[in-house]
Amino acid sequence: MWWWQFTTLCLVCGHFMNKKKKPKKSCPVSTDTDWLVVWKAVCVAARLHRKRFHSFPVRQPYLQKVIQCCELLHQHVETVQPTSLAAYLLRDALLFHPGAVHSLADSFDKELLQLAQLLTEEKSSLNAHLGSLSRQQSGNFSQSAVSATPLMDRKTSNYALSRSNSDASFSASLASALDNSMSHSGIYTRQDDELDLAFSSDEEENDGEPTKISSLSKCIFLSEVLFHLLEWKQLLEDGLLVPISAQYCEYARQVVDFLRGSNDSLETQIEHLVDEIENKRMKA
Repeated sequence: MWWWQFTTLCLVCGHFMNKKKKPKKSCPVSTDTDWLVVWKAVCVAARLHRKRFHSFPVRQPYLQKVIQCCELLHQHVETVQPTSLAAYLLRDALLFHPGAVHSLADSFDKELLQLAQLLTEEKSSLNAHLGSLSRQQSGNFSQSAVSATPLMDRKTSNYALSRSNSDASFSASLASALDNSMSHSGIYTRQDDELDLAFSSDEEENDGEPTKISSLSKCIFLSEVLFHLLEWKQLLEDGLLVPISAQYCEYARQVVDFLRGSNDSLETQIEHLVDEIENKRMKA
């Protein structure tokens, strides 16, 4: 019987040595590395979006958007940290499920969840101010967006896809460009979406920049606008001339002017894409 005692002793010693080799982590709740926390945040976002959207082609653009925006942030913002990206991923999902933050306390550090909640509040503040500016410039944008929807339905059946032969892929791209670009960025509000913002008269009268908005939230907002512009550009390259893309380009200019000085790289890239999209529209 000595062999199982020897095996048990080896396992205990191996487990002890393995624990000694592991580096100490600053996170009091989780023992994950920074980039592993980002991956966990992606998994949580996918799970929360699955509760909202039962069909993958419908929910896929939302998760695709936030992941690609993380890539844009990592590319254009030198000071961005993996924990900031994880907080952004959680923020995007918590917009749909604000009560889920309590169930995440065992999986993420308290400071990370507090940052995600702060980003959620700042997102609403930026949406309110920028949405107010957009309505003053372009009028009733929601009506024009709704009237464009049948046009896009007809385009779906008439154009071949250059990116993919899958109708689901096209639907995902189209939903990402139209739905996310408008409702998720505060262009207009939809009555059937719980993300609708209740704009007060005080918010509409105040055109100044919202107070106490962090640089991270401003860069996130710019990265989302940049992502949507990339989607519009891709749709134009696919042969789809979307009338409301011109209004989104105008909105993108307003965002850059409103948040001027937040991040030169993102602002320059947005202005370059706006000019490129407008040139493509003129040649179409």
